[in-house]
Amino acid sequence: SLNCYYTCHSCSGPNDYECLSCFGDAELDTSSSIGQYCHNKHLISKVVGSSNWSFFLTLGFLINAAVVVCLALYIIRRRRARAGKQSLLDRVKSPANKLRQVAKGFPGKMSSAVSPYNDYDSSSEAEDFVKPYSDEPDNEKFLKPYRDDA
Repeated sequence: SLNCYYTCHSCSGPNDYECLSCFGDAELDTSSSIGQYCHNKHLISKVVGSSNWSFFLTLGFLINAAVVVCLALYIIRRRRARAGKQSLLDRVKSPANKLRQVAKGFPGKMSSAVSPYNDYDSSSEAEDFVKPYSDEPDNEKFLKPYRDDA
């Protein structure tokens, strides 16, 4: 009796590539040029499943990488295009822009004479109505506790 490799049911020699038939849980693989192998059926499905998983993971990674590269190129090109231009935020914050907007409403020579109004008065109306801080509560403004005897 010939001693076969442990995965082979019948064989032509003791090596793993000399199988002629397999046990019930294995398949005979004849695709190799060296010989015939017996592979576990459950193991084959797991290997194929893991290769599908890695394919989808790689595909997802490549798609994400392409999106990141496209966004980076878009941002770089946009910054180069706007290198000499003033941003919208800077234009809004600029006091000169406010004068230009006001001057557009005036006809002719008046637009050059328009200047912003500056109130250099040190007191403000809000300060006239603010009382100085006091630790004593103002009884007229704060609610008094309810009493039955009153």
